[in-house]
Amino acid sequence: MRSARARCPDRFPRVWLDVLLVVGLFQVAQGAFVAREVSSYGRSYWLVDYSAGFVRRGLLGEAIRRLTGRLPSALTIEVLSWVGFVLVIGAVIAVVVRLLRSGTELGWSAATVIVFSPFVIDQIGNGRGRIDQTGLLVLLVVGVVLATTRWNLWPVSLVGGLALAVTVLAAENTVLEVAPWLALLVLVRARREQRAFGAGVAAALVVVGPALAAATAVAVAGTPGRAHVDALHQAARASDALGPRAEFFGFLGDSVKASVGRVISTPPERLAGSVLAGGIVVALLVFVFRDYWRWLVREVAAAFDDRRGWIVVWVVIVLGMDAVLFATAFDWMRWIGQTVTIVVITAGLVALAVTDGTRDAPASPTPGVDAPDPDALDAVRRQVRVLPARSDWKRWGAMGYLVVLAPAPTYLTIDGALAFLLALRR
Repeated sequence: MRSARARCPDRFPRVWLDVLLVVGLFQVAQGAFVAREVSSYGRSYWLVDYSAGFVRRGLLGEAIRRLTGRLPSALTIEVLSWVGFVLVIGAVIAVVVRLLRSGTELGWSAATVIVFSPFVIDQIGNGRGRIDQTGLLVLLVVGVVLATTRWNLWPVSLVGGLALAVTVLAAENTVLEVAPWLALLVLVRARREQRAFGAGVAAALVVVGPALAAATAVAVAGTPGRAHVDALHQAARASDALGPRAEFFGFLGDSVKASVGRVISTPPERLAGSVLAGGIVVALLVFVFRDYWRWLVREVAAAFDDRRGWIVVWVVIVLGMDAVLFATAFDWMRWIGQTVTIVVITAGLVALAVTDGTRDAPASPTPGVDAPDPDALDAVRRQVRVLPARSDWKRWGAMGYLVVLAPAPTYLTIDGALAFLLALRR
């Protein structure tokens, strides 16, 4: 961290590293506090296996059963979920440290957004024990490799795609959450290496192709019938991790139509409260760090070689996948948090690719193509400023609220206030 302090950009006060350290430790402690216990519902995800045939979300339970000879106990789930939590948090911290060590304004801006976001570390804590967090870990690991190494793009894309496919067999929604953002990171890497746009698109298809194939297999053959669910539930009773209400087994056999029906039957005030509370927090993030998001939009456009048609297609895919998530699961506040977490982390990985020295020149220079101009790269790095002016008390106040949002007493938070108002209405 001393090197980060020595390379502090001019627009950041030298005390800002200490601020990030204090806020970051606070966020990690809060995330660990939120993650102190896996719910019985979360544990039930781990008790699905292939003992009665192929089924969605059965890969992790099957792997544990093959290794140990039985389904995981509550203690095994606690230990493994803590290992997953530490790995994901460690990967986020590694990204933040690498951004700070870049000594660039963009790097410090990206680190600030990650540390101050109320969703990222808090969301990881809330997700401890949920198997779809494996998709987030794949995004982080593959993104760091793409951004900071000279490893050949094609094998990295293939290995990353296979890793994401494995997570899809463990939790099928990871393809909806992660795939388009992983493809974007591949396109950013291809652009930094001055590859032809078509080659970047091909590499992006390589990284998402295996996951899409796995998702197709799950959609076609992974929904169990009633007898299959009953057999899995009966086998799961041998584990002390199963709650008294059977938890996830009540939803395991749902078709897409049934899942949509559950969302439709959810009390409207619950869905509206999630949208309003989550929307306000997202609006605060956009308001406080608006210059950073403008930079991200420009970088996304550049990754697509400023081809509007391709950009529109990618945006439609992202929105379509998010729409499927919201249409088939009623915990909308969680999906808002998960989506924002992935966007913030992806933006940080894009910034890491831009600021990292290994991306300043193509790994395999293309004949007849000039190397990137270092002055032009520096100009790009100076285009982002996340710290408000000293007199901009509104943005400073919003930044402070974003930090205290997660651990604040319920009556001080946005969703707590909305719940109170809805209670009065009743």
